[in-house]
Amino acid sequence: ASAASPSASPPRRSRWKTWKTWRERPQPCLMRDKRVWLTILVVIFFALWFLEASVSWLILCFVETLFIGRSTRHWRYLRLCFAFLALGTLLAALVLQSRGLANGDLRSDVIFSFIFFCIVMLQMLFAPCDRCQSWFVVHHERLGHDTDTEEDASSHKSCCTSSSKVSCACNFCGVSMAILLCISFLSQIIGCFIYASSPVPSWSDSEPSIAYWCLGEPNSSIVVLEPGFMASAGTLLLVQEAMARATRVCIYDPMGMGLSQEKLAGHMGFKQDAWAMLSVLSSELRRYGQLPGSTSWQLVVGGHSRGHLTACSFKVDYGELYPNLLVLGFDGSWCGQTGCNMCDSLSSADAVMGFTVFPLFSMLTGMIRLVVALFGDSLLSAMLPEAQVPDYSPADFRRLAEPYFWPRLWFSSADRGRHWLKRYDGPTQQQCRDAMLIPWWDVGGGSNEGHLNIRASSICINNGRDCAEHLSIISSSWFAKIASQRALDFLKKLQERRFKK
Repeated sequence: ASAASPSASPPRRSRWKTWKTWRERPQPCLMRDKRVWLTILVVIFFALWFLEASVSWLILCFVETLFIGRSTRHWRYLRLCFAFLALGTLLAALVLQSRGLANGDLRSDVIFSFIFFCIVMLQMLFAPCDRCQSWFVVHHERLGHDTDTEEDASSHKSCCTSSSKVSCACNFCGVSMAILLCISFLSQIIGCFIYASSPVPSWSDSEPSIAYWCLGEPNSSIVVLEPGFMASAGTLLLVQEAMARATRVCIYDPMGMGLSQEKLAGHMGFKQDAWAMLSVLSSELRRYGQLPGSTSWQLVVGGHSRGHLTACSFKVDYGELYPNLLVLGFDGSWCGQTGCNMCDSLSSADAVMGFTVFPLFSMLTGMIRLVVALFGDSLLSAMLPEAQVPDYSPADFRRLAEPYFWPRLWFSSADRGRHWLKRYDGPTQQQCRDAMLIPWWDVGGGSNEGHLNIRASSICINNGRDCAEHLSIISSSWFAKIASQRALDFLKKLQERRFKK
C-alpha cells in the first residue's frame, strides 16, 4: 500500500545532476581526444608564428592541454585561473579603449585570449575518453567512467606505459610553466590597468590620426617636439615640463608608434614623419584660431636626435607655409645623414626578432614589467654615473616605458632604421644650408635666427666636471632644465626682435 502508484510523476532532478549527467554521457571521440586538441594547437601555433603574430596565449593553452589533467580538482582551479586571466585581459583592453589608450597590439591580444578562453571552456565541458590521454600524466589505477568501452580500456593500457619518474618530471614542468605564465600575464594585466591612469592624448585632425599631449598656454608661440630614434614620446616629458612654464609644448607619438595610427602602405621615412609633425601643428593652430600663414605667433618644431632631422625635413618641405618658424634640436642629427649608429644592426636583427621575440612579446613583457618595477632603479644606478641616471617621476617613467612593452614600437623602429640607412628621403646638406640650417661644425653654424641645435657637450654642471650625453640631455632633470632654459631664452630673444620690427 505504501508503494508509489504507477501514474505518479518521477521526482524532479536538480540542475546540477542534469548537467553532470549530460557532461558524462558518451560524446564525440574527437572532442574528447587530447591528441586532437594538441594537433590543432600546433597547426595554429605555426601559422601564427609564420605571420609574426602573438602566440603567447596559444603557448599557455598548449601547456594547459599537454600537462594538466582534466578531472583532478586542483587542476580545475588552475584552469579557472587561466580563464580569469583571459577575462582580465579583455577587461583591461576595454578600460584602455574607453580611455583612448589602446593600440593594435593590445587588440590582437584580446582576440587570442578570447580564443584561449573558449578552448579552456570546451576542454572543461567535454569529459575525456580516458584520464591517461594527457600522454605525460600516468595513472596506474582505472579512473575511467562507467561508460568507457573496451576500446577505451585497451587505449588505457597502451598509453599508461611511462614510468612514474617521467610522470612526476612532466607534472613538475607543467606546474612550473603554468605558474610562470600566470605571473607574467597577471603582471601584464596589472601594468595595463596602471597605465590606464595616464593622461588621455589629443588626436590630430588627419588620417591617419596622430596622438599627442600638450602642456602650458601659448604665449604667442607654440612648440612641437618629436622623440628620437626608437624612443617614445615620454622621453621628452622633462623637457616639456620645463618649457611649458613659458609656452605651449606638444609632444607626440610618431606615426605607427605608441598610440598613433600608421599608414596602410609605404615605409616610415622622414617625409611621413614631417607630415605627422605638420598634422599636430595644424591641429593646435586651428584650436586657437591661427591660420597657417599667420605671422602673429612664433612657431617652433624640433626634437631630440632623429626628431631634429624630422624638423629639418619639415622646414624644407613646409617652411614656406610658416614664415616665423624656428627649428629646435636637442643634440639633434644632421641633414644628409644616411645612417645611424644602431640602424644597421637593428635592420639585420629585425628578421630574427620578428620570428623569435615578437610573437612572445605578450608573455615576456609581463616578466620584464616585474623586473623593472622591482629592480629598475638599482640597475640604472649600477650601470650609469650619478649625473647620467634618468630621474623621471614614477608616473612619467610608466608613460615613457609603456610603448616598449608592445612590439609595434620595435617593428616601426626597424622599418625607420632600414629606410634611414638604405632609402634616405630626408633633406640633403645643401637643402638644409639653403634653408639656413647650418651644422655646428661650420662657422656660425648650429645657431641662427631660424635654427638652434643644443649640443649635449655644451650642457654641463658642477663647474664643467659633468656634462650631458646624447640621452641624458633629455632624461636627466638637471641637464633637461638647463637645455630647456637655453631654448626658452633663445625663443624670447626671437620674439622681442620680431616685435621691435
